[in-house]
Amino acid sequence: MAKKEETGKAKAQKNEAKAPKEKRSSRTTAVFVFIIIIIFAIAGGVVYGYNNSGSQSSFSTFQSNFNSAPKVGIVVTGNDGPQLGAGIGCSTQLIQQIVSNKQYHRNATSIYYYIINQTTCLYTAGGLGSYYSNATKATPKQCVNLTKNSPTIFINYSSGNSTRTYPTALYVQGDVQFLQQCAIASEIT
Repeated sequence: MAKKEETGKAKAQKNEAKAPKEKRSSRTTAVFVFIIIIIFAIAGGVVYGYNNSGSQSSFSTFQSNFNSAPKVGIVVTGNDGPQLGAGIGCSTQLIQQIVSNKQYHRNATSIYYYIINQTTCLYTAGGLGSYYSNATKATPKQCVNLTKNSPTIFINYSSGNSTRTYPTALYVQGDVQFLQQCAIASEIT
């Protein structure tokens, strides 16, 4: 009888020892998810926060700065798949409009193009159309830092549709349908 009691006690102790491991596992998962959320929040802040210290401006102010700058940037952000595809499609329309503008003809080599997903940025080191236009890999923060000295259009996937204008930055964000329509391409003249 004493052996059965000991066996029963041993099983109870084993079950008690397992319970904290299960709690630790769910805590670890919760902490991991929380860290991922914080990383996305920081990445969003990096991409959208660098120029928000200034106040918003009119579209014509941005366009004037964009047209007169020696180089400009176009940044597409989003997850892989349809979200990123819609942003790239919109940026392609923008580039075609910018290069074809007869009044402010801009050579493609003066357009610097960046594609940012959650962890990586690909960009053209010598501007589009240059001999050195092979894609270069960097961190999202490095790419955003490269855009600080030139007017830049940021195209971002988001569940809400909006456009914010600053003197040297234009933020266009929206869902897949909004980005596929890419109304901003017809506004850039």
